[in-house]
Amino acid sequence: MHNIDPSAVTYIIQAVAAVFIAPFDIEIRNQIGISVEVSEIGIIASVVEKLLKEDAYSKEKMKDMRSKYLYNVSGSADVRASYIINRLVEMSKS
Repeated sequence: MHNIDPSAVTYIIQAVAAVFIAPFDIEIRNQIGISVEVSEIGIIASVVEKLLKEDAYSKEKMKDMRSKYLYNVSGSADVRASYIINRLVEMSKS
């Protein structure tokens, strides 16, 4: 039996899982809209009608999705700048 460090196994599992995580836009696409294949282009009008009528695609639901998945909306540049400055200050103290 081999002695394997459990933290190494955890790291490997997380690294492998990261490779298989779907990109955000693919993951959320059908939650905020409806995907239409090129071969289904003829149903676009009915899809748009559905998007406009159903509560699942309402402005409120879109705001909820934004709050759930996006952080620092309209303020991300300030947050990034603050983080970089703080890290530089920390590094200069070392």
